[in-house]
Amino acid sequence: MLNFFEKVGRFFVKLMIIGLILLISVQLIGQNEQYQERLQIAESFIKGYFNQPVQEVTKVTHQESPGNLEIIEVSLISGASIPEVWLMSNGERIGNFQEGKVSTEVSEGDLLTIDARDYNQILWLEISFISSDIVTFQPGKQFRISGGDLKNLGIIRIRDKL
Repeated sequence: MLNFFEKVGRFFVKLMIIGLILLISVQLIGQNEQYQERLQIAESFIKGYFNQPVQEVTKVTHQESPGNLEIIEVSLISGASIPEVWLMSNGERIGNFQEGKVSTEVSEGDLLTIDARDYNQILWLEISFISSDIVTFQPGKQFRISGGDLKNLGIIRIRDKL
């Protein structure tokens, strides 16, 4: 009977050593920014897959805006509320991510920027809605932003209308 307990004890000691090695390996990989980015993409994919019912299909719609103004919506991928992060257009704050997304009207030549200077963690943002005439971005385009930074998303270009 003692021999059985020795074998079980050795098994658990080996299991703990393997677990410790795996834990240290994951910690070392987690410090590499390239792997963090890949893990974040995989995490958002897995969360999106399990959060949506199987029958539900997400349809991205394009909508026409009156005049020369077009609409763009930027969302936090996590869906969290982060009021310290702002969407800016041409250096002016448009709105914060208090509700997890910001929707705004833009025109040709507007520079969109994310102001995350008051937030110290990494953010993942996504273009969740875009008017059909904006050619700068595509729906679903994702951006990674380091906390404490200003990140230019791009200059709005609008398709020429005939």
